[in-house]
Amino acid sequence: MIQIKGQYNLDDFKKAQQLHARQAAASYGTRVFLVAIALLFYGSLIALVLLGRLQWPYLLAPLALLLVFVLYQYVYKPFMLGQTFKKHKDLSAPFEMELSEEGLRVSNPKGSAMIPWNNFLKWAEGKDMVLLYRSYIMFQMVPKRLFPRESDLQFLREQLARKNIPETGKTTKRISRNRLLVYIFLFTAILAMIYVNIRSIPK
Repeated sequence: MIQIKGQYNLDDFKKAQQLHARQAAASYGTRVFLVAIALLFYGSLIALVLLGRLQWPYLLAPLALLLVFVLYQYVYKPFMLGQTFKKHKDLSAPFEMELSEEGLRVSNPKGSAMIPWNNFLKWAEGKDMVLLYRSYIMFQMVPKRLFPRESDLQFLREQLARKNIPETGKTTKRISRNRLLVYIFLFTAILAMIYVNIRSIPK
C-alpha cells in the first residue's frame, strides 16, 4: 500500500484542465494541416494586397481573430480557472490517497471513499499530472509531485495496466504516410484554386 498526502493548488488545477482538454483536441497531424492552411490563406491575402487587388484592411480581420483566440487562451481562460478554484473550497482542502491492489481510497475532511481500479473508465498521464476518469468528464486528479519515489508512481501505472484500464491522451508527432499524402494533395489543391482565382481577377 502506498500513501500520499497533500492538497491541490491552482497550478495543479490548471495542469489537470489542460491535460483533460488535450483528450478532445485534434491530432498533431490535423493541427499541422490546419496551421498550414491558415498560413497559406493569409499568405494569399498578402499577395493580393501587394498586387493591388485587395485593400490592406483585409489583412486585419485574420489578425483580429488570432488576437481574440490568444486573449481567450492565455488571459480569459486562466482567469476563469482561478475564479473556479477559489470558489470551490473543497479543491484546496487537504486530502490523503491510499493506493493498493484493490483500488484508490481518497480521504478528506468531509469523508472517505474507496474506488476499485476497475471503476475507472480510462486514464491519462501528462508531464506533471495523472487523471483517473470515472466518466468521460469526471476525473480524479493525482499530481505527480506528491509521489516521493518514481516506483510509487510506477505502482499506480501497474495497477491500471493489470485491470486493463486504457491510457488515453498520448500525443504523437508521427504522421502516417497515407495521411501525409492526403494533406499534401489538399494543400496543393487549395494552392491551385487560390492561384486560379488570382489569375481570374481583372487587373
